[in-house]
Amino acid sequence: MHQIDVPPAGVEFNGLGGEGVFGEASLGYDQDFGSWVAGVMVDARYSGMTSELDLGGGQINLDTDYGFDVLGRVGMKVNEATLAYALAGYSWQHFDLNASDPIGDIIDWGSNGFCVGGGLETAMSDKMTVGIEYRYSQFEKHDFSADLGAPDGSITSTPSFHTVRIDAKYKFN
Repeated sequence: MHQIDVPPAGVEFNGLGGEGVFGEASLGYDQDFGSWVAGVMVDARYSGMTSELDLGGGQINLDTDYGFDVLGRVGMKVNEATLAYALAGYSWQHFDLNASDPIGDIIDWGSNGFCVGGGLETAMSDKMTVGIEYRYSQFEKHDFSADLGAPDGSITSTPSFHTVRIDAKYKFN
C-alpha cells in the first residue's frame, strides 16, 4: 500500500494496492528454551506486484520488485505442537516508478524500513510445520519532487505492506 501526497495541489492518494506475483525464500534458526522459542531469520523476496494509478489516458505504476528482511522472533508454546510468536526487524525494498509512453521510467530507489508481525505455527511432524503469519512493513518516505522538477517536499510516497502468509516449512536438522 502506498500513500502519495501532493500538498500544493491538495491531492493525497492512499490505499493504492499492489497486484501481482510474490515469491520468497527464507532461512532461519530457532532455539528451544522449554516453553519459549527464540530465533532469527532472513527472507529474500521477488515480486511482480504493481500499484497502478490511472490518469484517464495514461497511467503511473509503482513496482515493488525485490527486497529482504532480517528478523528476530520470540514465541511461546501454546501446547506441545503449536507455537504463537511475534517478530520484528529490519526491511529493505527496491521500488521502480514509471509511467505509460512516452514518459517511461521515472526513478527507481531502495528504501530502508521495519517489519513487525506475529503468527501461529503447528508441527505436523518433527521435521514439518504449517503456519499462518501476518506482517506489517513500512519504509522511509521518498521525496520525488526533485526527480519530477517540483518544489522540495511537494510529491512524496511512504510505502507500506500488509502481508498474510500461509506456509509449510521443512526443518533440516
